[in-house]
Amino acid sequence: MQIVINIETTEIDRSLFATPNTHWIKTSSGYEGEKKLLNNLIMQGAKGLICSVPPSKAVVEQWLSNAEDDVFIAHPGLPKQTYPKGVIFQKVEISNEGLGVALSSMEQWFLKHSTRLAMPDILTGKSVMLVGAGITNLILALQLLDNGYNVDIFDQAPKPGNGHWSEHGCSNGGGDARMFTLTEMDNYNIKDRLCQKNPIFENNISSGGWLIQDDIRENGKQHEWLDTHNSIPPWLASVYSEDIYQLNAAAEPLWIDLVSNHNEIFQDVVHRDGILRLYNTPQQFEWDIVRQDKLGALLDTYDITYIKENFPSLKMACEKGKIAGGILVKGFTVNVHKFVQKLVELITDKGAKLHWNTQIDKVLRTKHNVVAGLLTGDTLLQSDHYVISPGVYGNELLQHTPCEGKIHGVLGAWLEIPNHKRLPLQKSLKLARKGHLAEDSNITVACNSRGHNALIIGSGYGYVGDVSEQKQYEQLINQNQLDVLYDALKDTAEEYFGDCLPEGADDFQPNYKYCIRPWTATSLGLYHSEVCSSGGTFIVSGGHNTGGFAQAPIIADAVLATLKGEQHPLHFIYHPERNHNFTRKYLTMKTGLKLPSVTFKTRVRDDTIKSDNPFRWLDKTTSEYFDGKRVVLFSLPGAFTPTCSTYQLPGFEENFTRFNEKGIDEIYCMSVNDSFVMNKWAEQQKITNVKVIPDGSGEFTRKIGMLVQKDNLGFGLRSWRYAAIVNNGVIEAWFEEPGRSDNHSEDPYGESAPDMILKYLSSSSTIAAE
Repeated sequence: MQIVINIETTEIDRSLFATPNTHWIKTSSGYEGEKKLLNNLIMQGAKGLICSVPPSKAVVEQWLSNAEDDVFIAHPGLPKQTYPKGVIFQKVEISNEGLGVALSSMEQWFLKHSTRLAMPDILTGKSVMLVGAGITNLILALQLLDNGYNVDIFDQAPKPGNGHWSEHGCSNGGGDARMFTLTEMDNYNIKDRLCQKNPIFENNISSGGWLIQDDIRENGKQHEWLDTHNSIPPWLASVYSEDIYQLNAAAEPLWIDLVSNHNEIFQDVVHRDGILRLYNTPQQFEWDIVRQDKLGALLDTYDITYIKENFPSLKMACEKGKIAGGILVKGFTVNVHKFVQKLVELITDKGAKLHWNTQIDKVLRTKHNVVAGLLTGDTLLQSDHYVISPGVYGNELLQHTPCEGKIHGVLGAWLEIPNHKRLPLQKSLKLARKGHLAEDSNITVACNSRGHNALIIGSGYGYVGDVSEQKQYEQLINQNQLDVLYDALKDTAEEYFGDCLPEGADDFQPNYKYCIRPWTATSLGLYHSEVCSSGGTFIVSGGHNTGGFAQAPIIADAVLATLKGEQHPLHFIYHPERNHNFTRKYLTMKTGLKLPSVTFKTRVRDDTIKSDNPFRWLDKTTSEYFDGKRVVLFSLPGAFTPTCSTYQLPGFEENFTRFNEKGIDEIYCMSVNDSFVMNKWAEQQKITNVKVIPDGSGEFTRKIGMLVQKDNLGFGLRSWRYAAIVNNGVIEAWFEEPGRSDNHSEDPYGESAPDMILKYLSSSSTIAAE
């Protein structure tokens, strides 16, 4: 969403609002100022305006007419006159806080206004294949079975309870503890309540960061992921956090229903209600009282005296000055390994078929890139519906979806210690140690595998990046940095629970584990759906960092909504292109987005016209060109220009048969030229297979964000060079030349060449067309 900011004050800190989609201008009053404002709104394709002075009626009407859709205006005071239909207005102050409020509102409006997930027109079938037996898919399986679906689950790990802990994914490996609170899955793009950006990927663990491997930026995918994380401004990270908390709140009554309807899975799993949050600084204690109360999570507040008297196992830490205060909040904990085993027993009894030690190698797609099944070895598995929840180790299953490359791994460390024998801790804790390497710790009341009362401390973060195979992580982890993380957990155990440790802290031999959590650069989960060849749905759900357990019921609710053909708030909040769609500088089309609706003015031959020029005008729409077909669209700066005439257009013409064999129905060449020029160029090039599309006014090119100025060559406005595979009017794959900018001194060509698109098509697993 492009936003023009036209403000007069110098008191705004622009660094807090630095996203590629904001365009800052300063206009004078009067006609020239209004002209400049309108030109910027139109040229930038803006949908939002933040201004110090309300725009005139003429500017708003012309902008609204050109935008062909609703627009959003924010400014102090009331407008000069009532805005026409199609204008969303918000009154804001021109300040850092006010600008953050305006941008937050625009992001939320844009999210709901522009996001829709693909769903079948007619719902079909009751069989569902789930890939991944983590907690989210197991809760989903239970809900599916309760709603009459037939369920198969595939997981590459052994059955829970078997094998070594390191053979399992996040839910069944690592520590036997999970927690639900209304603030799980916090956004880590901001550092603290002052909304400072969090530089966690700039330092290794021993220096207070999250880096646990060396040379992480040598991997291009990791470089892009880290850049996305670092580009999110504090105001947007706060928006994401609020949305995450909204989903947590929606999950709470679903957890209550689950306890009521399936109480058997909560038996003998050390289910503890109520979470005691502890703080080592008065400032953080007081701030979080306000935050938890605002979220509706606060149950009670405790001073030091109360904590010492009512939680005697914490008396030592209080006397050492390690605790400044505590609050009781809504939530619960369970021993998750035991909980998973109970779930597996229940869903098996209900008819689910579970396939352990079975790796799904590939998602099989037709030549039109429609999901047709799953491959395990040479065996084809087919179902009405598919749900992929791959954790960290299944990125190859996300190929050709907008989720591809977005899930990376972040290590979490675990330490089990004995609970106090005489005065055991009864409430699970969240411990905030400001300034400590284990700054946020979950401490779960548990019963270990030997049947002894225990506390399981989970804390620490170590970024391990983009690796699909589980064994590769072990090679990437820097053991010295992992030891630093383990030492931080040990310090928490000794400082807060030293009298629980056997023979005193000096003789304590800790039992450490770790797990690799799926994480996204935005800290938002991912949710994607598309229609598959069965007429059902193919769904991807994942990347929930520390919130997969907490949000499991609401994730299941969202999947069920999709299977019923209904929209759900989670579909919007966790849309995989949410951040990109809002913050991108240009309206560049990307995977999963629909082409804009445009009418093209074409000249077509009509032999009924008896003249030397037997052509007539014919309007053709985007729908007429693209609906019901899988096509290649490529665009270039101009007809008759050297690279376009020597390489690009002839290259696509010569390879038409190869494209056709790989499921491409048509190849279209587009340029910001009129139909006379395009037709003459095609004739001069002896083109018979490729069809030319004249975008004479540049409307289509502008609406997809590829219109650039080439005044340095005397061309005026032209298209940047790109190509796309378009499937039924929706972008399947995008190929853009690097360096897109106005008046670029060069004309790069390579990314959008025929060979690059053919390479993509060859990499897709295909079967014969339906």
